Amino acid sequence: MSRGRPPQKGLDVAIPIAHERGMVMEFRQTSENLCEFVIIGNGSLAMVRVRKARSLHGTKNMIEADFSGAITQARTIPCGGPVSRELWLYSRFGVMRFFRIEEAGLTELDRHGLPLITAPLEPTPKQPENIPVQGVQEQ
Repeated sequence: MSRGRPPQKGLDVAIPIAHERGMVMEFRQTSENLCEFVIIGNGSLAMVRVRKARSLHGTKNMIEADFSGAITQARTIPCGGPVSRELWLYSRFGVMRFFRIEEAGLTELDRHGLPLITAPLEPTPKQPENIPVQGVQEQ
């Protein structure tokens, strides 16, 4: 159960982003609700929780630890197929970060609901091209 006021500043930032993804149905704010709004669009249904984060720079493991209560509650929502459980975090400056709540962790999303592709930590060495192999002639 969350404490304090509903995340109105976060909702003011989140709702216009949600409208870019489809039709938005907002819920009346009570302590019993498992999400703040639902996005229906492109054959999917996203159940979204909005929370204020002190810092948005943490790893997915740090985010999962900091918001374990909200994530645990969201995991009670059945998901799979077209249903997505999402956690949208916002900073006091109105910057947002988006996550899909999976059974075994979090997947970071872009503002359109697509998984972010992260670059590898170490660059892979470039393979030399067109180096003839000794004893083999090109025809």
